Amino acid sequence: MIAGVVSATSGLFVNVPAFIQAVNPPGGRVGSYEVHDWRQRNEADFDTFVEKQREGYHYDKNLDAWVKDSELDKLQQQRHQKQQELDALQKLHDKRVKNQKKNLINAAAGAMVGGDADKAAQVLKQEQQQLAEENARIKQLNDDINKLDSEISYQKTRQDFHQQK
Repeated sequence: MIAGVVSATSGLFVNVPAFIQAVNPPGGRVGSYEVHDWRQRNEADFDTFVEKQREGYHYDKNLDAWVKDSELDKLQQQRHQKQQELDALQKLHDKRVKNQKKNLINAAAGAMVGGDADKAAQVLKQEQQQLAEENARIKQLNDDINKLDSEISYQKTRQDFHQQK
């Protein structure tokens, strides 16, 4: 009985694939058209995917559509705005520094002549406070610009990588 079961099992393993191939040949009409159509659809979808990536698009699953990848543009605009803000603040800061030197001399002279040293000291303290705040803002803007530069570099590398594919 054991020999019969082993023999029947091995016979099934050998003959069933041959039987399936005889019923549905590899070049037969049923399987080959379906496989061929499936292959063409997938190749066309892949080609579309590659072209859209090269053009700077990405597929948004929520919208079920190709969307222009404008992250790089947004980052570059943000950087440009921050740079303009920094340039304007730097000009204002430079003027304040020049005026502070003049005000120091005037306050010292005024305190010696008029005796109103408290008012002169208060004005100078306010100017120093404004300068310190401007310095902090300038440092923050520089840090923001450096972060944006890093992100822009990453996005450009990512875009170049997709264009090379």
